[in-house]
Amino acid sequence: CPRAFSRRSYSKQRAAIEREYGQALQRLASQFMKRDWQRGRNDADDPRSVLTVWKGVIEGTTYAGQVRVTASESYRTLAAEAAKTARLSKERMLKKVRGESTFSGAGRGRWGRVPGLMSPSQSIEQLQKAQAELLETVKELDKAKKQFTHLQRSSEVAKDKAADVEARLRKSDRRIFHTKASLQKLSAKFSAQLAEYSRQLAGVQNEYVLTLASANAHLDHYYRVELPAVMQALDGDLYERLRDHLTTAGQAEVETSQATRDWFRGVSEAAVRVCREQDLLLFLQDHAAFTLAPEQRFQLAGIHEASLLQPEDGGASLEKEARRWATRVTRDGKNKAHSEEVLQRLEAEARRQQVPEAEAAAVERQVEELRETIRKAEVGPECARGGLEVCHPRGGRGDVESW
Repeated sequence: CPRAFSRRSYSKQRAAIEREYGQALQRLASQFMKRDWQRGRNDADDPRSVLTVWKGVIEGTTYAGQVRVTASESYRTLAAEAAKTARLSKERMLKKVRGESTFSGAGRGRWGRVPGLMSPSQSIEQLQKAQAELLETVKELDKAKKQFTHLQRSSEVAKDKAADVEARLRKSDRRIFHTKASLQKLSAKFSAQLAEYSRQLAGVQNEYVLTLASANAHLDHYYRVELPAVMQALDGDLYERLRDHLTTAGQAEVETSQATRDWFRGVSEAAVRVCREQDLLLFLQDHAAFTLAPEQRFQLAGIHEASLLQPEDGGASLEKEARRWATRVTRDGKNKAHSEEVLQRLEAEARRQQVPEAEAAAVERQVEELRETIRKAEVGPECARGGLEVCHPRGGRGDVESW
């Protein structure tokens, strides 16, 4: 059966593809699962941790691979079932199938209830007998039609001759070799023939009409009963097997997709909750060296109060240092503002129009230089403000800002 062969070929190829794909996913995941999951003590249990979500992705990949391998077994089973269906179809040609079948459909209709008790080979023989009987019916119909047509034509000829003789008698047109008596004799002869034809025509016409109705009924019975019976006997339970096969194939794909979707839906929902602040906090809890607020600060050797500077010349030197630091803060602030403005302009131009390939490297280098300038301009003022706070005799920030 071509359909069984197609299903078997598809299922075999699909089983190989699913197995290869599933095993490839498992090999991919195993490369990462061999590594140490426990990067930190707190990461594994916190759903907002990147490591937790990443672990879910790897485990989900392993799970998806296993699901695909399982699906490949389902397709292998389907391929075996398709082969079995083809084999049984051949075996059924040698076996008798008892039972009585009812064709599906609304009511009896064209595919009504048909008796079984036939093997496929017997069905072919039965079909040949039914066609031979139908052919005999058609021959009888053709014979009746010919009889009716011949008699109808003979009646019309006799009618025309009788009408011609009657017309000649009325006109006294005897012509040569005819006397009035001979014309009257011909008229009586044709009238008798016409009457006989009319009597016979009624019977032949009735026989033709009845034969036609019988042939139509026979033809309807052939298409409604005998031909469907042969078709079902030849199909056997093929469509039940096809329905089961297609249902199983569809269900296998649904279950595979459903399992993978459910797992990675959870991964997707967990990924939405990933938070940099929480992940950084977990990292810092396990690595104190990267704590944002260092517990140890640099100290002056041999001086108890770093904030108390000794003026050498009545405070003029401290004033000079304070102004130098303040000038640096102002200069760096202006440099940062100017660099940010230029950087924004370059980025806007790059978005608005395509930069030529020859100029792309120069523009990229200029952008990197501007970003480095901005970074230095952010670090410099912080250092300068630290110096200003020390230069101020009270360490107050408000007075320092006046410089």
